[in-house]
Amino acid sequence: MEANLLLPTADTAVILSEAMHLLERLYEPGVPYKKAGVILSHLVPSAEQPASLFTLPTVPSNTILTKAIDAINARFGREKIQLGRHSSSENWQSKHDNLSPSYTTRWNDLAVVR
Repeated sequence: MEANLLLPTADTAVILSEAMHLLERLYEPGVPYKKAGVILSHLVPSAEQPASLFTLPTVPSNTILTKAIDAINARFGREKIQLGRHSSSENWQSKHDNLSPSYTTRWNDLAVVR
């Protein structure tokens, strides 16, 4: 599934909004999901951004917010502050379905010879 933005943007809120819209279209109740991703293409530096013949150039409304979030994350570490809502709980743990045994660090994982 894909979406094309009408105007080029570096605004995280615009990209996140479009990704959430695609997720709503894709989601089917009862289908187990494990992981999803977003791929961005046709990226160009903002100085090289092509001009549009049909729209006036505008300054994105969230430019200051986006730059502030990026600055905080650059200074204090990735994902210290995020846009939108985040519903992780302290009880969350990753699934260990495909976890390899820890033969060298756990006695209980050693193979038993009979």
